[in-house]
This record gives sequence, structure tokens and C-alpha cells, in this order.
Amino acid sequence: MSFLRSSPQQQYGMSPAVMAAEAEMEIMSDMFNRLGKLCHEKCIVGAYYEGTMTKGESVCTDRCVSKFFDVSYKVGKLLESRSKAQQQNQ
Repeated sequence: MSFLRSSPQQQYGMSPAVMAAEAEMEIMSDMFNRLGKLCHEKCIVGAYYEGTMTKGESVCTDRCVSKFFDVSYKVGKLLESRSKAQQQNQ
């Protein structure tokens, strides 16, 4: 009766590596979508008058993306250090 206790992923033979890869893809996709939405709202004017971005929009978008990844990196490092400190305290 182990079939009834197994997760749907285990029933279809998905390995832990495949499940981890799928989870990572989901996280990356979510981050990309949030990045696109955030920088678009901040840098792109509501109306599109040209087929390409203006220089100002391009510079703004470049800075927005750079800041987004800098902050994401710093938050990740902070969470990692807090997690390590919490594990050492236990």
C-alpha cells in the first residue's frame, strides 16, 4: 500500500533532482516576471511612440535591473547568514 502514501511526484517516478530543477525554474521565472514588471512600470512611459526604447528608458532599465540583482544578492546573503546563525544556536 505504499502507493497510497507516496506523493504525486513519486507516483510518476520524478527524481528529487528533477523536482529541485522544476522548483528552481519556478523561482527563476517568478523573479524574471517581477523584475520585468517592476522595471517596466518604473522606466517605460505609458505610450509607445517608437519601436525601440529611448536612451533614458534604456539607462533607467539598466539601472533598475542592476539594483534589483544587487538587492536580491544582499537579501540572499543576509538570509543565509541568519540561517547559519540560527542553526548554530540550536
